[in-house]
Amino acid sequence: IPLSLRCQHEDNRSAMSRFWQLALFIAALATSPAAATERFVVFGDLQDSSPEGRERDAALIAQINDVTPAFSVFIGDIKGANTPCTDELYAAMREVFDRHTSPLIYTPGDNEWTDCWREPAGSFDPAERKQAVVSAFTAPGKSIGQQTLKLEQQDQQRENARWRWNDVVFATLNMPGSNNNLQQREDAIVEHQMRDALNEKWLDETMAAASDAAGLFLFIHANPKWDAVWWEPTGFDRFRDQLAKVAAAFDGQIVVAHGDTHIFKIDKPFAAAPQVTRVEVFGTPQRGAVIVDVDPGSSEVFRFSLLLLDR
Repeated sequence: IPLSLRCQHEDNRSAMSRFWQLALFIAALATSPAAATERFVVFGDLQDSSPEGRERDAALIAQINDVTPAFSVFIGDIKGANTPCTDELYAAMREVFDRHTSPLIYTPGDNEWTDCWREPAGSFDPAERKQAVVSAFTAPGKSIGQQTLKLEQQDQQRENARWRWNDVVFATLNMPGSNNNLQQREDAIVEHQMRDALNEKWLDETMAAASDAAGLFLFIHANPKWDAVWWEPTGFDRFRDQLAKVAAAFDGQIVVAHGDTHIFKIDKPFAAAPQVTRVEVFGTPQRGAVIVDVDPGSSEVFRFSLLLLDR
C-alpha cells in the first residue's frame, strides 16, 4: 500500500493546499473501479469534552453513519489529559457513541485511565479508572452501538477483542500512550508488565486465528515508537519485537491503526517489518475518520479514503 500522507495543523495556505491534493488523491484511489465492496471506519482522539465539542463529535458520528460501514473502531482518548476522569464524562461520551447505527468497538486511550493519577485529571486510581472505562465502553461478548457485532474477548482483559470479517482478522490491544503505562511509579510498572504479557498472549492467539486470512488488522491507541533504538528501552519493545515475528510468518497484508500523536499518516515506518502498514488517525483539533475498503481478492486487500467533519 504505497501511500504516505502527513497532515499537521498549519496556517500556511500552501501547506493546506498540498494536504487537500493528497487527500483527493487517496479518495480517488478508493473510488476507482478496482475499489473494494465492503468497508469499515476507524477514528479516535476526540479530546474536546465541552458541550460544543461533544456536539461536533456527534456530527462526526452522523457522517460516519452516512457511510454505512460494517463497523467502526474507536482507538482511544475521549478527553484531554487535564480533564477530570469522572464517571459523568464517561457517561456523556457513551451517549455520543450510542448514536452509532453500526457496531462500534472501543480500545482505551491513556487520557481516560493511565493518566488519571495526575492532579488536573482528578487524582484517580488508574487501575480503577481502567475498569470504569471498560465497563462504560465495552460489553460482554459483543460490541456497543445500535447494531452489535459478536466478539471474542480475552478473559482477563475484555477490552482485548477479536473478530473475523470479509476474510480479515481484526483485533484490539489495550496499549495506551504515556509509554504504555511504563512510568516511574511502582503500581504503573506492575500494571504494565501484567497487561503487556496478556497483550503478547492475545497477539499470539490472533496470529494463529489469522493463519489462513487475507489480512490482519490491529488497533491500538499508542504510537508505539516505530523508530526506537535498542539502547533506549520503551514500553512498546515487546510489541514491536512480536509484530516483527508475526509479519515474517504471515503472507497477507498487515495494518496497525493507532492514534495518540494526532498526525494523520498512512505509511510503512517499521524497518524491522517493512510490509506492515501504519494508519494514524486524526486527532484534536481536527475531527475526521479513515474509511477502509476491504477486498480480500485483491493484492492490496485494504484501500483508504478520508472522512473529515464538514462543519
